[in-house]
Amino acid sequence: MSRFVKWAAPVVAFALFVSFTSLRAKAADDSKKESGTVSGVVMDNDGKPVSGAEVGIFHPMGHKNASKAEGKAEGEKPAKGEKPVSVVPSVKSDDKGEFTLSDVPVGDYTVIARLRGQGQGRENVSVKAGETTKLELKLKKMAPKTGGSSEKRPESAAK
Repeated sequence: MSRFVKWAAPVVAFALFVSFTSLRAKAADDSKKESGTVSGVVMDNDGKPVSGAEVGIFHPMGHKNASKAEGKAEGEKPAKGEKPVSVVPSVKSDDKGEFTLSDVPVGDYTVIARLRGQGQGRENVSVKAGETTKLELKLKKMAPKTGGSSEKRPESAAK
């Protein structure tokens, strides 16, 4: 009997290990099915690839899902100066201007690419389960912000 126990115990332990591992792998596959991928190319105004651009994916401003997650009323815009939070970590475009954002939850988002001195580009996308959404982002220079008049007042008006 002791020979049987010495032989059967490791076999049973191995069988349990294999079954738990397969369940865990199946759960990981199920969670990947509820996400998708966004990939594409960042280009400048002339259509040339841009390397080193930061690419992020965000909930559209005032989007109901983003608002609920942040405890805001539906449709309410973010407070002035408040920055949107990326859905997945941002990435940089490679030397061919290409980027890939993986494991993006299913939903509607805005993809934004930025590069200092080159501008920014944005595109709205719909991410579907298990699919890759392809897009091209063209960087456009943004108009400078105006914070008020820098003109000097005439001497007579200053007194």
